[in-house]
Amino acid sequence: AAVAERLVELVGPTAYELTIGDLAGTFLSSFDIVTLHLDLRAAERKAYEGWMTTFRTVHTQFRRVAPGASWEDFARTAARTVEGRRALDAFRRARKLVTFTEAKREMLGVLLHRHRHAVHLRHRSRGARRGARTIPRGNAPGPRIGTGTERGNRRTRR
Repeated sequence: AAVAERLVELVGPTAYELTIGDLAGTFLSSFDIVTLHLDLRAAERKAYEGWMTTFRTVHTQFRRVAPGASWEDFARTAARTVEGRRALDAFRRARKLVTFTEAKREMLGVLLHRHRHAVHLRHRSRGARRGARTIPRGNAPGPRIGTGTERGNRRTRR
């Protein structure tokens, strides 16, 4: 809220706004939002709980001392101590873990396969026409969606 207020103060109020829903059916294809609830694997759950316990211990102590403080206040205060920095790191690790879990990676593969006829990702490179897509398994660093030319392709993202 404070960031939004500051932004309005610096650049002024919103002049025009459209949502994805406003564009659906005219400029975008119509769509349905479907939420899938996926569980963490045992190892992911253990890591997540450990990191969140580390975070919650420090965050709870801070909240007792400064009940009305913002996240920015907490982060600034936490950055001053070893325990606080450890808590912030644990929070970042937990968030990163749940961003793209093994179950999400597997479900993405299932959905892309199921809807492969409807998925048409275009790119300027000639290699995109081959439609190479790789979804890593196991301990791979993250999703890799290529434009079709795996070697020497600067547009491949990790």
